[in-house]
Amino acid sequence: MLDRKQLEELDRDIDQVTGRLAIFSRPRDIAVLHVLWLFERYLFDHFEESTKYRRSADYPSNLANPHDWLAFALPWIFDFCSAPEKPKVYKPKGSVEAEALELCQSASTYCDIWTMMTRLFKDWSTAHWASDGTLVVNKVQPPGPDSTMADYFMNAADPPEAMAAATIRSGVDRLKRIVQKYGISRLSAQAPRMDYPNDLIDSIRQVVVAGTAHLWEFPESWDLGGYTLHDFKAVWTSLVSISQIINTLNAADTGRKPAESTPVMGMRRWIRKVSNWSGVDACTVAQILKDITFEGVTKSKNRSRIDISIQPFIPVFEDVLVFSPALAMLANPERNILLLVNAKRPSVHADLRNRKEELQRRSLKEILRQRGIYGVGPLPYTTNGKKRDLDLLLIEPAHKFAVSCELKWLNPADWLNEVIANEEQLADGLIQARKAWKWLIAGGRQSHYEEAIQRDSVLEEGDKRLLLNEHIADYEFRPLLLSHNQIGSGFAFDPDIPILSDRMLHWLLLDPHRLSLKGCWTVGKERRWCVQEGIHYIRSDKVNEYAGLKIRAPGQGITPREAWKPTTGFELEGIQ
Repeated sequence: MLDRKQLEELDRDIDQVTGRLAIFSRPRDIAVLHVLWLFERYLFDHFEESTKYRRSADYPSNLANPHDWLAFALPWIFDFCSAPEKPKVYKPKGSVEAEALELCQSASTYCDIWTMMTRLFKDWSTAHWASDGTLVVNKVQPPGPDSTMADYFMNAADPPEAMAAATIRSGVDRLKRIVQKYGISRLSAQAPRMDYPNDLIDSIRQVVVAGTAHLWEFPESWDLGGYTLHDFKAVWTSLVSISQIINTLNAADTGRKPAESTPVMGMRRWIRKVSNWSGVDACTVAQILKDITFEGVTKSKNRSRIDISIQPFIPVFEDVLVFSPALAMLANPERNILLLVNAKRPSVHADLRNRKEELQRRSLKEILRQRGIYGVGPLPYTTNGKKRDLDLLLIEPAHKFAVSCELKWLNPADWLNEVIANEEQLADGLIQARKAWKWLIAGGRQSHYEEAIQRDSVLEEGDKRLLLNEHIADYEFRPLLLSHNQIGSGFAFDPDIPILSDRMLHWLLLDPHRLSLKGCWTVGKERRWCVQEGIHYIRSDKVNEYAGLKIRAPGQGITPREAWKPTTGFELEGIQ
């Protein structure tokens, strides 16, 4: 089995091979633009509905997952290419196009290599050399059951997301009609200077805002560190609107030059344009654009990453920036800006995390009341001389059953490092959940309970009177870690404390199953969800080769099969 020193040597060897690609002899601006042109064209060709403009056969099969390979290709360019000497009139060159394709193919393969090495450094996998020189990478069995596939299928099964996808599809058709009605030839003439009329952009923005409403969960008044979520949303939806104009022009004119799909302007001009499109003042736009401009750094010693799709502006020379419409349209903007704020302004993100928890707590209290389940909290308590909070106590008077909940609102994970960060938060949540549970069952809690009820701003007066008559010493208490959207990979584990997501809680306590609180907790404790290998997905060996290194990961290739459904996806025999 490879030890730490051998892993570090292997990592260095891989990085050295990466730096030898031909495109790295080019100036950085030339390399950036050719890779972006390939990225834009690839996405347009694969996702444009009209087959008239689809040229998928032009691309090799290993160029899948464009968002992923761009996330490696751009940092490599900033690492290995020399800085440009002066601005140029940019146009594609055949030789550089071939080099850009080679880079993107390498980055596409490297995605799996990076994930493998991250798992190895985290001790989530082990590796050894086979007799034929292949590196065999095996997953380490986590201490708890691996819920990765359950997370995947349950998140995909959420009906609101399916409805949102339908809204987006209908919205794209409507956007095309709006642009086409304005006049393709008229817009083409305005394209070089991005002088699109405000009334057109406003019309498109209205459709974009409606079609992406499911991506925005938080109050627009929240401060992100110098600007609000409202400001950011106005800027981002304006950029998506501009991207839609560019895509519609591409569909109407196959002779458009690649450079017309990725506008290049100086920062000051970008600020004026975006301020005009969005209605946000120039100073605020300047700060937002600074945040969403790629800085060339996405990898560090702890193998952390900033999602490239939140930074669709890339510097090509000093303060000259190129804009990628495809990156803007690919992004989950609210999720990504919170990740960015966490990386750039951790103290601001800590406050946002507390706000998310309060939002989660209030929502649960309001929703569960209809089932006769009451939420109280937070409940402050002291243990070992340290002040703590029990996030939420769920009480079901009809069954004298209560659950002490530790709340976690995790960002949906795209990269393995985000999965690892979420797992660390879940592990901390399990520790806090056990401490709160131990405090509850130790007694001496009636006064804390009554004080929490009195100051609760969500409970109605009648509910308060009902709960104040309850003696919680008579209740059976159980602990629960309630995560807003993910239940983890099994490395965060406590045999006494189940982990459920908000949507699982809704399915079990509300429609379609309407279980008791104890029944819901039991489903979590006994893991009675039926996401099954062979039915919902199949496993295969994952085989890869990069820079002469052959890798085989037994059983780590996943192919989804049958959809998981919340109506039939739980084993509820004997549960009430």
